[in-house]
Amino acid sequence: MKWTTRGPSFFGSIAEALPRFRTEGCRALAEGYAALMAEGGGAIPEKNGLDISRFVPAIPHLVLTAIRKPDQCIYRLAGDDMISRIGMNPKGKNYYDFVPKDRFAHASQAMHMVIDIPSSFRADIAQQYSDGRVRMVEALAVPLGSDDPDVDGFILFADCEASREPSMLPTDRMLLGANVLARDLIDLGHGVDRSFVDRVIAT
Repeated sequence: MKWTTRGPSFFGSIAEALPRFRTEGCRALAEGYAALMAEGGGAIPEKNGLDISRFVPAIPHLVLTAIRKPDQCIYRLAGDDMISRIGMNPKGKNYYDFVPKDRFAHASQAMHMVIDIPSSFRADIAQQYSDGRVRMVEALAVPLGSDDPDVDGFILFADCEASREPSMLPTDRMLLGANVLARDLIDLGHGVDRSFVDRVIAT
């Protein structure tokens, strides 16, 4: 497999990014998260007590991960839609296990950027499945505040299928891997890392 580097497709605020969302779930999380930030005076919403009723259409697609540097992005929970699509409940698994080793450094840098700056991103992702198909997914990642001493940070995702493949039973396929095709960096009021690049499959 040949790789190349690719910079972000977009830099801007959540409001400026809204027209770029292609799925209802990601757009709902973006709008609800922005509203929570506005009501909190620009503060990053806290994990504990998070009001998910602010983005109801995103709930079946939500994924919560706990970041432990340098090499853990552990699924804490996943919505019913994602569980059905990937053919398993990923709770307790490490997201990086689904990332090719050649992309690990870039993938982990993106996650660390979300919790460290803090900032957000929207990504177009190609997921490979055991049935031989590739499904296109749109994901939005946003940071959540927490004083949990066992993790470096939490990231909440909306993970929504954007392709038009027909639905199949979970037993028909299982997620094998994922590759980011394009990424937008979203400024939550603390800036973004404009030097960031992804490692993507050369086409």
